[in-house]
Amino acid sequence: FDHRSYFTNLLGFGETLTDEQRKELSSYKKLIYDGYEKSLSMGVDKDISAILVDDVFGYEILTDAKAKGYTTLQSTEVSGIDHLEFEHGDEWQSWIEKVQPTFTKALVRYNVDGDKELNQKTLENLKKLSDYSHDHGYKFLIEPLVPATPEQLAQLGNDKSRYDHELRPDLTVQMITEMQNAGVEPDVWKIEGMYTETDYQKVVDAARQGGRDIVGI
Repeated sequence: FDHRSYFTNLLGFGETLTDEQRKELSSYKKLIYDGYEKSLSMGVDKDISAILVDDVFGYEILTDAKAKGYTTLQSTEVSGIDHLEFEHGDEWQSWIEKVQPTFTKALVRYNVDGDKELNQKTLENLKKLSDYSHDHGYKFLIEPLVPATPEQLAQLGNDKSRYDHELRPDLTVQMITEMQNAGVEPDVWKIEGMYTETDYQKVVDAARQGGRDIVGI
């Protein structure tokens, strides 16, 4: 529940939030967290469940969850943009140290046929986050989205469903390989859904190629 830009837009808030709006957004995050803790009291195993939340509206949740021994995942990316920039700019590392999560997490939009300059910027920042995470004892989860380019959609008659079925699986495999070649080594890939077992197998094979046998999907 680490939505930020989408969440604020959904509620009709502007780009500059008031203190009351921030409190309201945080209260909704707390409601979800309360639900998580309720699920634990009903028998969900805390060792196979986790909390994924941002530190903008969910900082207190992350620190409370950490203190209680829950598995935590902390978002690091600026929300709602087309490439990876860190939420706290040059201070992104200090915010990770404040929380000390189980996993660092980055959501990225990356199409191998997309803007080369933005892709390169994303790769550079992912490499920084990957190296930092492993050097400091954190696991690393990446959530890559593969949005269609206008050219890719055009060749499929602007049919988004055809893109998801015909192009996105192989583009996902290419993306994983490009990121690995750039030194990006997540412990878990949180990928978009596929439509066939064959497509899933391609992605698993890519994620675990080159001796990466314990990388998760």
